[in-house]
Amino acid sequence: MLAFAALPREAGVMECHDAGDKRCKTGLLQKGESRGLSVELSRTIGWMALVLAVILAAGYAQGEAGQPAGPDKTVTGQEQVQAREAQRRSAVEEHQRRKEAYERACSKPIKSQAQLDSCRAAYKRLEIDRI
Repeated sequence: MLAFAALPREAGVMECHDAGDKRCKTGLLQKGESRGLSVELSRTIGWMALVLAVILAAGYAQGEAGQPAGPDKTVTGQEQVQAREAQRRSAVEEHQRRKEAYERACSKPIKSQAQLDSCRAAYKRLEIDRI
């Protein structure tokens, strides 16, 4: 069995009233002593967080001030309907044009391979509109 009495005993709270006691963890730091790397690391992380917070706040302030002061260009419902209707009319005209090209190419009797190929190409262009 291990003997725990051989281990060094740390100073108790009552024995730590003297700051010069080396075993005391609650004593004040003497000149030239440092708290260690963990305290310095936490200070560094704290400063970095503070700097990033300032940068973030400045970015939000700049973002709000950076907006143009002119009137907002909002599209009304009527303008959207008109734009959609113009697109639909354009698509109908394009489909009608392709349909007429198909009828011109395929309505007469086909006599050669070139005519058959042009008829197939016109039909494929017409089918693309349906997809």
